[in-house]
Amino acid sequence: MRAWRILAVVLLFGFSAGCARAQFAVSAGLEYFSWTEDTNPINVRERGPLFALGLAFTQPKEKGFLFAYRGRFYAGEVDYDGAYLDAPSVPVTGTTKYAGTAQEGQLRYRLGYGLDVLGGLGVDLWQRKLSDIQKEDYRIVYARLGVEGNAAGGKGWLGGAGLKYPLWTRENAHLTDIGFDQNPELKPGKDISVFGQLGYRFEQKWAIIAYLDGFRFKQSNQVAVSAGGVPQGVVYQPGVDMYVVGLKLERSF
Repeated sequence: MRAWRILAVVLLFGFSAGCARAQFAVSAGLEYFSWTEDTNPINVRERGPLFALGLAFTQPKEKGFLFAYRGRFYAGEVDYDGAYLDAPSVPVTGTTKYAGTAQEGQLRYRLGYGLDVLGGLGVDLWQRKLSDIQKEDYRIVYARLGVEGNAAGGKGWLGGAGLKYPLWTRENAHLTDIGFDQNPELKPGKDISVFGQLGYRFEQKWAIIAYLDGFRFKQSNQVAVSAGGVPQGVVYQPGVDMYVVGLKLERSF
């Protein structure tokens, strides 16, 4: 896939160009996760905590173009309120397990005074497990565009904001595991979302950061399915608003 190759080239270029003087950071934190599906007559809602670990690399430079990397690993179990797949008017509650990772390469332009304009290309891979037999695997390639203040790592306040857009979306719903004859690939529709962060860096080593991130997806393509050779109509992924609000502690090296 072309987007994966581009991301790999950007990562390799950035590490080879900046490792000798690189600034690294690790982080750990908690996130409030929200997933809302546009379904009738009952909306599917998932809410709950995720635990997240982060890795970061930024090429030190006073001005001009520079490379950065951001990685995140997350997992947790959240509350599910919705309906059965084959009985959408019957309410049901339960839990959903999430586990995934986001890996992103960034090209930044440092304007000076700790202000960066950034563009990022990343991949986000996660599994949404609703039961022992029902799960969904997501593969998302996305782009990010924004600005970040105090990006150079100095003591004091830091913040940033911007827009995020999924360039390539795929969902494996494992439909054969729940009784269908086919398992066609779903392609969630693309929509713009926002991201942001606000925090404070102490002594240039430690920082505490609050952040907002996520995706918005429109309804996917519709695919015809059958069970035991009998047509069952169409299956699709409804539109989704997905976001996390997190708080993390970060240590720079």
